[in-house]
Amino acid sequence: MRVILNNLAKRYSRQWILKDVNFSFASASCIGITGHNGSGKSTLLKMISGYLPYTKGNIQYILQQEDINPSAIYKYTSVSAPYIELDEEFTIQELYNSMLPYCSFDISGIDEVKSAIQIDVHKKRIASFSSGMKQKVALYFAIKQNRPLLLLDEPSSYLDDTNKTWFKDLLRTQLGKKTIIIASNDPFDFEFCDKKFTI
Repeated sequence: MRVILNNLAKRYSRQWILKDVNFSFASASCIGITGHNGSGKSTLLKMISGYLPYTKGNIQYILQQEDINPSAIYKYTSVSAPYIELDEEFTIQELYNSMLPYCSFDISGIDEVKSAIQIDVHKKRIASFSSGMKQKVALYFAIKQNRPLLLLDEPSSYLDDTNKTWFKDLLRTQLGKKTIIIASNDPFDFEFCDKKFTI
């Protein structure tokens, strides 16, 4: 999917968070977004996902030479971000089962999920997981969705070194298959990026 930002801007009350953002994300590319804290990285990702309306400008989404209506972009997008919480009353299997009616995954079944996540917690409630374990689960399900646009906000922020390597290996499997946009200030997250731009 190709994503084009045209003079995009966002204002909260009288304060402009972003102004005149122009960028084209090529189809099947991996692009990084960086900037100081409070620069609007997460805000930009939320606007691209369709979660947050923009104040000015527009976003174009083009999939196989067809324009996608911005109001329907959620059908084509998977997101992992610190502000998106998992249902903590579920086990891993219950979470996976709850998502199946709405999402298509590149996953053969729950045994593959348990093996890939590499933590023996399938009978425990997500509420009992550490922050790093929760992030690992969220990343796995976002990355493995069969959707052409993947948005990752600070993807390795709660991961230890071992799980950062796990994340890198998992992300590598998606390169060239979908458009990946990563917002972060950690150079580790940009290892596979074709380009990086600062806001």
